Amino acid sequence: MVFASNAGVAGALLDTGRVAQSAGGETGGAAIVTDSLARLPHLIWQMFEIESEHSGKHAKVPAPPAPEAGAAKAAISGDLFILGALSLPELDSADASGNTPLIWAADNNQAEAVASLLAKGAAVNARGYLGATALCRACRRGHVAVIEILLADERTDPNIMNDKLQAPLHFAAFKLAPEAVRVMLSDERVDPFVLDRKGRTPAEDTSDAGIKDMVVKRQDEILAGFREAKDAVLV
Repeated sequence: MVFASNAGVAGALLDTGRVAQSAGGETGGAAIVTDSLARLPHLIWQMFEIESEHSGKHAKVPAPPAPEAGAAKAAISGDLFILGALSLPELDSADASGNTPLIWAADNNQAEAVASLLAKGAAVNARGYLGATALCRACRRGHVAVIEILLADERTDPNIMNDKLQAPLHFAAFKLAPEAVRVMLSDERVDPFVLDRKGRTPAEDTSDAGIKDMVVKRQDEILAGFREAKDAVLV
């Protein structure tokens, strides 16, 4: 850390308690001090201006065009008969909006249709309009039953972001859907440290204190698990 500081380079110190507890608590001029690498990306976003293709402002975009016919309309209305008669390639085919029938069903809270499509092997992680997955759309709408069905599928990746770098948990938090947040956080695969394009975790992307507390609590649980695992190895 001293070498980095003298060279004019920002150094990050991982301190699991030893420095803070030592006499003087010297950090060697570290620009960033963190108790876990899980928090490091967030701290970097806070300290530095990160330039990327996603760092600019995003204009408001219109809603996806409504489907005109076929599997998408059947998914929106929850027509299990029509969906059951279609082949898997037809069910995984996107319409003009980019959405697959599964994404449309999730967006419109058609839980039975979602379950039926998954049972037939529909692509659960397909990215549709603006890159949103079925789970993104369900979280954005707060459709808890649909979220539970999607998470129950072991193929589901619950951390896939849309084109604006918003993860499903960001949507649930931003749209003030506490029950959706609770269900998401009950799945160990969901990352509560995930950052959006502005470097915010879901805890910082909500105006609901209860939602923030839930996300922070889950973050603390994960960090506690890391520390316990490290202590077990050292013993």
